[in-house]
Amino acid sequence: MAPSSRSLQLAEAVYDITWSDLPERVQRLALRAYKDIVGVTVGGSAVRSSRIAAMVGVRPPSGAAAQRRPFIPAAMPAFAYGIAASSLDYDDGHNLAGIHPGAVVVSALLAAVESGIQLELEAFLTAQVLGYELALRAGRILFVRGTEETHCSGTAGAIGAAAAVGKVLGLGKSQLVAAMEIAWAHAPVASLQLSQVKESVGWGAHTGFVSACLAEAGFGGQRGLPGFPSATPFDWDRAENLWSSCPFGEHFEIDTLYFKPYACCRYIHSAIDALDEQMRQGGLSEDEIGALRVFVPSCAASLTEQQPRSLEEAQYSFPFALACHAVQGGVTHHELSERHLRDEQILDFASRVHVEQDKEMDQLFPSHRPARLEIEDRYGNISSAIWTSATGDPSRPMSTEMLDKKFDQLVKPLLDDSGWRRLKEDVTTFGSPDTVSGAVKRLASLRDALMMEGD
Repeated sequence: MAPSSRSLQLAEAVYDITWSDLPERVQRLALRAYKDIVGVTVGGSAVRSSRIAAMVGVRPPSGAAAQRRPFIPAAMPAFAYGIAASSLDYDDGHNLAGIHPGAVVVSALLAAVESGIQLELEAFLTAQVLGYELALRAGRILFVRGTEETHCSGTAGAIGAAAAVGKVLGLGKSQLVAAMEIAWAHAPVASLQLSQVKESVGWGAHTGFVSACLAEAGFGGQRGLPGFPSATPFDWDRAENLWSSCPFGEHFEIDTLYFKPYACCRYIHSAIDALDEQMRQGGLSEDEIGALRVFVPSCAASLTEQQPRSLEEAQYSFPFALACHAVQGGVTHHELSERHLRDEQILDFASRVHVEQDKEMDQLFPSHRPARLEIEDRYGNISSAIWTSATGDPSRPMSTEMLDKKFDQLVKPLLDDSGWRRLKEDVTTFGSPDTVSGAVKRLASLRDALMMEGD
């Protein structure tokens, strides 16, 4: 049975497109996204969930542990990279697709390089762009508002990761179709989890990597049979509008990627921006705020934990994230961290934050992640603000300086001065495979060192 038409067209585009075919703006965005994800991965490597993932999937157990814990080798670095990239909730995302593509796609590509594939940065970024494109298009097809469908980043991301790794493996067109079909057949399908699982990002990266390797070895993809669903979401009926309105190769979903200035769920970012504005304009300190009401879309109204018990719960908490900003003046991974979970000043402010569903905010979703704030000060005065687009959205982009500062804050504490400077050069230098492999070697060395510390 012949491959489905749209899947084959996508495979042909993935096979044919080169770095020089990409518009300059797309090339620039790809480089920014790559650097951002590498930085987030470095910073996230020290998080407990990342160390556990690396221990289980990368380092063979020894001594007594070898008797009780099996070792899962080979493709598991993709899983470990995926967990590290998503553990701080600092990775890129896309409003209409509702997923975080970089943590899945780039993690799979990093694992491919770690396995021995030699790539110049241009080839790596080309595969990254194409992986993003397929992941985000699949996400837009799967992300249906008002239904009970619960596909997460790892679901759509697995397809993009398979295409990206297939691209750098040099797969033929039919093999690329098979890689996408295998990835979709094995993609993690799960509800949104507010835990270390992080939307199945790790398994999505792993699945995409393995699917491309299986396709290269001759493993067959599924074929849609009469009466059964199509082999990939790209051939579903509801994909038609996306297919016709956004021609592949002319429209690039990476153009509408967002980057995160705050290390927490994207739903919370507009509220942080609004609070920052209100505190600065009103000259308010945190102890002058008596109550804070946050009005949000219904999908975000459950992020209400005032006393989170873990880093992950804190990342999905309006009260805690807003308290970090009010008390400490920021919501980077330094402020929103495990060491502040029992900070009395932060918890006191969090107790004054109340989250409510708002139908007006629902009307702006999913194109935006809006929030409306009402602040009542200690004297009974009330001020309000509505933010529809958070910092980092395409309409309010983070500057190069902001992204550089984020990278440095993530990387500097975990690498020595020489290692930090070399990594910064590696993720921005074209023309040599040594730069990509050098970045991966530094990531892998850091991962191994952190595992040793955990012993």
